[in-house]
Amino acid sequence: IRDVERSRGLGDVYKRQANGSYDPRNIAKLLFALESGNEMATASRFIPGGLRHDRMKRFSYRSLGNRIFTMLANILFYGNLTDTLCRFRAIKTKCLQSITLEYKDLTFLYFLSIQAIRQGWNVREIPTQEAIDISPTQLRKTWRSVWPMLSLLIRTWFKRGENRPNKGTKIESE
Repeated sequence: IRDVERSRGLGDVYKRQANGSYDPRNIAKLLFALESGNEMATASRFIPGGLRHDRMKRFSYRSLGNRIFTMLANILFYGNLTDTLCRFRAIKTKCLQSITLEYKDLTFLYFLSIQAIRQGWNVREIPTQEAIDISPTQLRKTWRSVWPMLSLLIRTWFKRGENRPNKGTKIESE
């Protein structure tokens, strides 16, 4: 299964991991959110009905970094997202075309979330449940993303005058 796929006839893109960590039935909810007028739809593990856990129960505080980065983006750019790093999301092609795609992995997802806040996109969050097996490789990759995301946050904060804080980004939870 490809990592990024085009939805049928909509010209929109959805992204998910093909490792069984997310429920594929939620794809329809994400695409419906786009059809309903939202520019981006993202699954959230931190709203009611959402869940995030390590199947092996080895890392109790696994979500701490995500919550801190999400909180910083919300405070600095006047947002109201609950999960800025979830890989399970859908986005309108016109929104992707409006930004520079210069990042990868978690930093790219963080960049998308910050841009959604800054540019005032209508965002819908749907609850999702993620169950994963964390490998040492994944853990290292996650730790290596901390500095690029922090750097992105700082650079974007200093560029905030270029795109003034949004005028009421509509962020809905299901």
